[in-house]
Amino acid sequence: MGDVDGLTHESVNVYDSAFRDSEVRLIKRDIFRDFLIQNPELLHAHTLSVIAHHESCMEALIANSTLTLPDRLQVLYASLAASFGKSTEKKSFVSIPLTLTAVELSAFVNASRQSVSSVHTEIESNGDIVRKKGETQLSKKFIDGCFDWLENGVQPSVRIRKRREKPSAS
Repeated sequence: MGDVDGLTHESVNVYDSAFRDSEVRLIKRDIFRDFLIQNPELLHAHTLSVIAHHESCMEALIANSTLTLPDRLQVLYASLAASFGKSTEKKSFVSIPLTLTAVELSAFVNASRQSVSSVHTEIESNGDIVRKKGETQLSKKFIDGCFDWLENGVQPSVRIRKRREKPSAS
């Protein structure tokens, strides 16, 4: 929350929310910006984080308007596995440390709770998703077989080339 205005020192009009009870720590924008300026390595890392965050939002928008519901769920779970996944005792599964409700999933993939529940139940019956106390186990064949932005020609932001200088009007 507040990543852009914290970085640019410009107020932006956004609405943030949390799906579950969360802890929020407020840092005054001036203090945060001064800290970043004094620590160029952290400023660079924060800038890349802002770019990645906004790329993720754009990817979600594109996915939610172009992929089928089963594909959107698969991409969501693959993303969660890439960020939080740990190997399980069964080598063919990856575990993420959370279980999402149908309501939460439906908000993420822009679909009705009933549709998400139906598709999710089918994926679970295939054995590709197993919910255990506080975690979700995902079969590697399920998450490895999903749409991949990089394999489909999209380049990550960290490889943005330098802007070309505009010729001076003389």
